[in-house]
Amino acid sequence: MKDIIIEYSCWFRITPDAVKFQSITDDEEPTVITGVEWLALDEDARGDYVLESVIAAQRDSHDGEIVDLQVFEDDSE
Repeated sequence: MKDIIIEYSCWFRITPDAVKFQSITDDEEPTVITGVEWLALDEDARGDYVLESVIAAQRDSHDGEIVDLQVFEDDSE
């Protein structure tokens, strides 16, 4: 069975207390922080975190737009 590829470009605006970031360091258990805590970090420390869920962030945003959305079959097999 082939996979479906979803590719999109978008932007959205969200309040810092409504978004979460997860650590990507080698700790045994990842740390999850709020956007408020992430904004308080220096630029280097922010690189240790990724957005926990783009879907949750988009859902909880108060403004945004999907610029481009493509759905297609993976034909690499």
